[in-house]
Amino acid sequence: MFFSERFKEFMDYYTYVMKNYFRKMPPVSTPEYLDQDLMDDADVRKQVAQHCHFPSIINVLANDPDEEVRTAARRNEYWQLLGQYQDVLGFEKRERMEFAKIEGEHNLVLLLMFEDDLEVIKEALSNSSLTVKMLALYFQLLSRRGQGKKDQQLYELARTILQERKSQIIKISQMHRAIREISVKDTFATIIRYLGDDNPMVRKATRNALNALKTEIINDIIFACLSLSKEQLNKNSFVAINELIKICTGREDLRKLSVDKLSVSKKAKLSKTYSSAAELFMDLLNKQRYKIASLVSEDTTNLENLVINALCHTDQDRHLKELADRNMSMEDLMQLVNEPSVPRRYFKEILSILGKHPDKNVAEMVRNSYMNETKRMKKKLQELEMSVEAYFDIIFQSVGYNKINEYKAAINAINSAERQIKKFDSLWKTDSVSHMQMESNNMQDIKSNLKKQAAQIYYDTSPKIMQELEYIDSSIEEIFQLREIGLLSIRPGTPEDVESELRAKGRTIWQSAISSYLGRIKDLSEMLQKKIECLNRKEYNDEILMSDLDLALKELEGSYKKTINCHLKIPCKQCSKRGCASERFLREVRFLIDVIFDDISPQSTSYEVQGEFATTRLE
Repeated sequence: MFFSERFKEFMDYYTYVMKNYFRKMPPVSTPEYLDQDLMDDADVRKQVAQHCHFPSIINVLANDPDEEVRTAARRNEYWQLLGQYQDVLGFEKRERMEFAKIEGEHNLVLLLMFEDDLEVIKEALSNSSLTVKMLALYFQLLSRRGQGKKDQQLYELARTILQERKSQIIKISQMHRAIREISVKDTFATIIRYLGDDNPMVRKATRNALNALKTEIINDIIFACLSLSKEQLNKNSFVAINELIKICTGREDLRKLSVDKLSVSKKAKLSKTYSSAAELFMDLLNKQRYKIASLVSEDTTNLENLVINALCHTDQDRHLKELADRNMSMEDLMQLVNEPSVPRRYFKEILSILGKHPDKNVAEMVRNSYMNETKRMKKKLQELEMSVEAYFDIIFQSVGYNKINEYKAAINAINSAERQIKKFDSLWKTDSVSHMQMESNNMQDIKSNLKKQAAQIYYDTSPKIMQELEYIDSSIEEIFQLREIGLLSIRPGTPEDVESELRAKGRTIWQSAISSYLGRIKDLSEMLQKKIECLNRKEYNDEILMSDLDLALKELEGSYKKTINCHLKIPCKQCSKRGCASERFLREVRFLIDVIFDDISPQSTSYEVQGEFATTRLE
């Protein structure tokens, strides 16, 4: 096979394919690239199939009606390495999610290369067969590419998973160190902590490491877990006990080992006879689980206890299920979890546990909870959009945009009337031409006066306007806070509790809300620059200050592009991405207001703009 002939290891294959074909698109759309007039010639299509390196083009030609073209495309390096395996992309989402979990080289690379659904990509990136080095390469390629919202979402997702994977590696390393130093004091507590970790890969690695230890050490760890104080009996210890039960169930040596050889008489009073060490350990561990489950009833407001209760409801042990039902019925638990005050992390964790419940009614309740949460999120994000719009309406009204728009509308009406009248110049008699000329002069005077009135607003630095600018500054701060606060108000918690997909969606809606104001935000920026120029002329007349301001605005744009990983060479003023550009100019407005109050420090109460300068600048 082409793969085995060229690459000895998956890492070599992964690196080569990702670097050469990762989301590589032709410079124009596929239909334009495969121009019909040019592609009518089978020989031309064959040449393209042999030498083209764009996956989308080869995918089309690999199914060409002409056999020679199909053969050429299927001998193309991309098709041999990856394209021939892409049937998985046509499966339903649920099936693609399953493929993402399988440790199959081609499946993973295909999904990372072409998949658009963030949930499927998250499963692929979380696959244990992808090393940190592989994740880092994916992250690096996305960073370089940086094309649009989807790449930004993928970038955020990859960064989150990469950080989680690094944290996972550190935990596993510390766990192995604790096992190597098993005789040192407090190492048992460390091992138990990682055995009950929230990360399933950390738990699995700890369980595997313990499976390689001698029965005497397993004995000591189990009794260390049984000796935990009441304060230490929590969700972590409950999960750790579950993992120890799995170890006891899976180890044949424990199932064959006699209890007499354990020397447990001093550690526990045995109430009955046990056939093996495994049976003894499982009985003692189950009693400890019952104890923890009973403590849940003491404080059902503790969210960790709700997680324990959910684990008990889904356990196979009948006694545990009865304890869970006495503490809090399934209906009460679901009702509490659905409360908006429950942080998103616990909401997801508990529903994830209950989603594995064998009862179809419980599964239906879980599905309804997710659906209702989606509706709530949609409503909250709509409220976010409305709040942004309300702030902008107040901002633009406060700086006189209503008046400016009235002046502009009047000027446009006069210009339109003049254009219409000019069409009939040949109809006017000599005396009418003279009269029309006088009217035209009057209209020019009116337009000039209207422009001056508008310019007065643009250059106004009166105390009232300065107060309005302070209010605008605080309003813009509120708008920026809405980007995070509006999103996190969906459910309480830290930003890390909100998945990258949801965070990206919230940011997209926020940008969409401000994008409709792009023109006016740019205009506000121009107005503030004119006010700065006006104040500078009166207070300092400093040309260096204005030059420094221009330089600072360029640096501001460069810094913003770097922050969002934008590699476009065109200025933001010419960019078609309205949401992104709106945020960039909104930042510029805040910066200019800070310049006015921090650097210009006007002492005057007003500044009258006279003559042609104001009118010319407005035009």
